[in-house]
Amino acid sequence: MSETFTPRATMEVVAAATSRTLKYVPGARAMTVGPLRCIHYERPLWWETDAFEAIEIEPQEALKHIRAYGPGPHLIAVVTTDPDAPIAPYAVLGYKTTPSEPVETVMARDFAGFTPAAESRYPVELVQTEAQRQFYNSVIDADDPHGQARMEELSDSEIRYYYVEQDNRCVCTAKAILPHRCALNIEPLGTHPDYRRRGIATALMNRIHADAVELGATQSVIVATPMGKALYSTLGYQVVCYIQKFVSENRKDHLR
Repeated sequence: MSETFTPRATMEVVAAATSRTLKYVPGARAMTVGPLRCIHYERPLWWETDAFEAIEIEPQEALKHIRAYGPGPHLIAVVTTDPDAPIAPYAVLGYKTTPSEPVETVMARDFAGFTPAAESRYPVELVQTEAQRQFYNSVIDADDPHGQARMEELSDSEIRYYYVEQDNRCVCTAKAILPHRCALNIEPLGTHPDYRRRGIATALMNRIHADAVELGATQSVIVATPMGKALYSTLGYQVVCYIQKFVSENRKDHLR
């Protein structure tokens, strides 16, 4: 774990960014259930209606509040410095991890002494027009309410969408949110498989970093997929904690 960042502080940035983007997702809202953060979907997102975040709370205490709130279907995202540690305690209580919900790595970096990278041969575009928005969305799953760029977001000064075009294709995308102005949260970026390992994602991240610093950001937090960890490490990010996800063994609609 990084000595500079703490799990709670980094997750505060993620939570603030999530709350900001949920303003534009119909039927979704961020709230608290006792000591837990929760995202509720009026219409199930893929399969769950509620996603709970448990940080520095015992499994029995977390489940007490979740069960008092409602039966689900729900997911529990446990923030931990050891992703294996909560597996046994949650298993005793009837919860298990699933292959469809891989462990995510929370990473962070500060911008002290930041120097913009040299200009890349891959131009990075900022989504500003309807045509650019549609081009960006052409490679985003239409069922992903957090991924698609919405028209009303283009006028939100705290949310930005970036992409790289190659061969008339949108080959790399990312969303940047500055919920606190001094802290940046980057949604895990996506790169087309045919265009990986060319420096395109690095160019996109460098542009996001430079813009964020210009706007006053002093740090950046990202929730990384297993595939993205190596890239973010090369860009100065350190592992802070992990998000291990659990679903109930007693509800078949949780298991995929």
